[in-house]
Amino acid sequence: PLAREQRKGSVLAFQEGELDYTAFIQNLREALQTELDAMETQLHYLQARSELEFYLDTNKP
Repeated sequence: PLAREQRKGSVLAFQEGELDYTAFIQNLREALQTELDAMETQLHYLQARSELEFYLDTNKP
């Protein structure tokens, strides 16, 4: 959520003329990278959880 807010703030600042194009693009890149990193971390968590559930399943034949 924080990265999304950063993106929205950057768009608004750019529209208001408070950021030049280069700073705007850099801010967007950083915000998107933060979101991608969070998604990758969540993916790794879910993969690990799935593996744990598989190996700890006591109902296997």
